[in-house]
Amino acid sequence: MKTKSIILIFLFSVALWLLVDLTFKFISVPLLFAPMRGIVGFVGYFILTCFLVNKYKENLLPSIILIVLLIGTSIFLLPYSLIHLPQQLVALVKLVSFLLGIFTGYVYSLIKTPTLRVVVVVMSLGYCIVYYLCIYPACFEYATR
Repeated sequence: MKTKSIILIFLFSVALWLLVDLTFKFISVPLLFAPMRGIVGFVGYFILTCFLVNKYKENLLPSIILIVLLIGTSIFLLPYSLIHLPQQLVALVKLVSFLLGIFTGYVYSLIKTPTLRVVVVVMSLGYCIVYYLCIYPACFEYATR
């Protein structure tokens, strides 16, 4: 049962990565909305992590769920991005956004007090705003020089 759950969590992680990446590749996205891929991935992985930690916390340790999600998210994108730097700097920053979504969802699902949960959500929204306004444009400008 544990192995089946781990494989299922891994597949959920890869499926969300493919969904976010392929959706934005096949839809004609104006340059203004290009940073939204990282934000959508951040929110998607936040929600997926919260769901999976709450669903499988009786069968698996939350730290195992975290590790499987991190591996499933970065197994394809990380090696490719590192090999093709600096052209893939934007993809690497997008991956960091996905991984932060996983960490934030993990912390959110382990916190029990409502006040701290609100703080985590506000910090997440702050990160999304900074990502959209500062981080993505700077990386895009550097990668296209």
